[in-house]
Formats: sequence, C-alpha cells, structure tokens
Amino acid sequence: MRNLRHALTGGLTEAKVEHAHRGEHTRQQSRCPQCDRLLKARAPVQRTVETLVGLVHLERPYCSCPACRVGLSPLDEVLGLSPGRPQLEVQKAAAKLVTEVPYDEAQRLFGDVTGVGVGSERMPTCTNHVAEGLTGWDVAPSRDEIERRIAEGAAGRLRRPVLVLGIDGA
Repeated sequence: MRNLRHALTGGLTEAKVEHAHRGEHTRQQSRCPQCDRLLKARAPVQRTVETLVGLVHLERPYCSCPACRVGLSPLDEVLGLSPGRPQLEVQKAAAKLVTEVPYDEAQRLFGDVTGVGVGSERMPTCTNHVAEGLTGWDVAPSRDEIERRIAEGAAGRLRRPVLVLGIDGA
C-alpha cells in the first residue's frame, strides 16, 4: 500500500480537480494578464506536476498572446500552480530539510519520509527557489529569540556567553 500511496492520492487529486474546476477544463477564452486582450484557448495541453500527494496529470486549455508573447493556462492560475514540475509545497519541504542536514542526506530522508523522489542535484535548486529574495536578516532569529538564548546559556554562570550566528549559504 505504501508503494501505491502516491499513485492513489495523485489519482484522487486529479479527480477532485476535474470535478471542482470543471469549467476551467472547457474554458474557451481568457484575458492576457499584460494587455487585457481577449485570448482564444488552444487545444488542451498536458501537464504533470509533482506534489506531496503524488504526481498529478492535468489536461487543460492553454492561451497565448501574440502581442505580449505571454502564455497562460487559466487552470494553472486557479490551482495556484508554480512553474516547473515540483510544486511549491515540495520545494518548501525540501528546503526545510536541507537547512538541517547535507543535501545527499536530505534527499534520502525526503524520499523515505514523503515517498517523493527528489534528486540530490535538485535539492539546491528547490532551496534557492524557496529562498529567492531572502537575506540573512530574514532568516536570522529575532532580537527577543537571541536574548532568550543568551539568557538560557548564561543561567547560573558568572559571565555571559558569546553568541555566534552562522548562516551557511546566506
């Protein structure tokens, strides 16, 4: 059952998407997000996305604006899908793990725990995507948290401890 888990939950997700967003599967037009031009949908296009519940196969209309050279799938927008195959939930989970252990170990643990296979070479890519735009200040503990840690380390000691903040890869 564990081996079938992702195939089953991925299939259930596909059925749920098809039922809940029935109108999006047959949508014939959409507006260009840049110029607001009315675009006609092309024939449905296949897309497979990787989620924590398994692979989800989608067939959805696709529109493109010749003037702006922008392509879009209204269903992707409704579902909040990110570009690429691994979705943001997969990337966030991988990023959390690689902040605790080396990439190779994170990749092995991620596969063992989630059943989702993410290659060790994709772990840095997932992490970078999730961390895009962050700075060292965004990931550093708050002032209150730093003071709490100092107080905890100083309890029962004559001198206050020295606190060193290391942010690998920041």
